[in-house]
Amino acid sequence: MPIRGGAGVSKLEDIIEGWYNAGDYDTLADCLTEAGSNAVIIIPPTTYSEAITISGSNLILRGSGWNTKIVGGTTGHAINITGDSVTIEDLLVQTTAGQGNAYDGIYLNGADDCVLRRIRLDQSDNEAIQGVSSDRLTIEQCFLELTDSHMIHPNNGCTEWLLLNNYLKDAGNYTLLGQGNNGRVIGNHTLNGGNCFYVNAPYWVLLGNFINNPSANGIGIDSGGDNSTMVGNFIYSAGERGIYITTNAEDCVAVGNRITGSGIANLTDNSGTSTVGYNDLT
Repeated sequence: MPIRGGAGVSKLEDIIEGWYNAGDYDTLADCLTEAGSNAVIIIPPTTYSEAITISGSNLILRGSGWNTKIVGGTTGHAINITGDSVTIEDLLVQTTAGQGNAYDGIYLNGADDCVLRRIRLDQSDNEAIQGVSSDRLTIEQCFLELTDSHMIHPNNGCTEWLLLNNYLKDAGNYTLLGQGNNGRVIGNHTLNGGNCFYVNAPYWVLLGNFINNPSANGIGIDSGGDNSTMVGNFIYSAGERGIYITTNAEDCVAVGNRITGSGIANLTDNSGTSTVGYNDLT
């Protein structure tokens, strides 16, 4: 049932119409149905074995830490978001790895201006976070690990994603597959995975990331990734190349990066049009 008043309501009073305690409902889906839009939902520390869909807008789902668990299992995406301006924070999501069902931890479809903050994912049958036609997503201070496929994947039609201060570990394939444009990847720490940050859409900025032990490339800018910028990244022990700018990725910038221990080359620029300099490749 809705909780009226409470700390923080005055800051949201123009949008938020009620606060809800998910513990008062049989399922989290029931709570979402009653809340609709323009609400805050407080989720107690328990396990919800259900795949939920968030279709309302201007919603905040706030867990009680990583002991608040939403487990899609083998049923569906743990969280499917179709509404705009949804914030999810302080909880764990999971789908059962190795089942071949292609269920993500969090899947966004036509959901703009959302925020994922302090989310833990400890396994996924497909990707940790995937978006289709979803713009201006912020992913910050999340701990994501053990995906069967990519870790974070803005598909074509997504723009202006921000990845800020996340820890990303053991992606089954790409840690980031950037197929949408104008992304920002700042201050993230990655460990293992295949290709780490790979983009084939223009105007990406990759700044101050620590990339450790990817089996292929640390940063790959492929055809379509024109005008992308890589500054101040530390890339250690890439299986192939630390930074790889391919032939058809035009007018990129790679400056001030520290790259060491790569299997093939610390930095390869085949574009012929990019600005590359002041990198430490020893």
